[in-house]
Amino acid sequence: MNKVCEPSARQVIAKSAIATAELCSCGIVHLHLGAITLRLDPSAVAELSSVLAICEQAAADPERLHMPYFHNRARPLA
Repeated sequence: MNKVCEPSARQVIAKSAIATAELCSCGIVHLHLGAITLRLDPSAVAELSSVLAICEQAAADPERLHMPYFHNRARPLA
């Protein structure tokens, strides 16, 4: 992922009020969150998606926040 991706080689694939995702011709996803850009390969996108889904579940049910989490890979707390 050391290669610099040119903006002209990217296509917007998703957009919301807080984020924009672009897919580069080299396969890297550029996730823009305000002034921050994450350059992610497809496997990292999948891992991040799993973590964010768990965060969404925990935010919807704050009682889950007290539960311990001891796994190296993202998975639901309950």
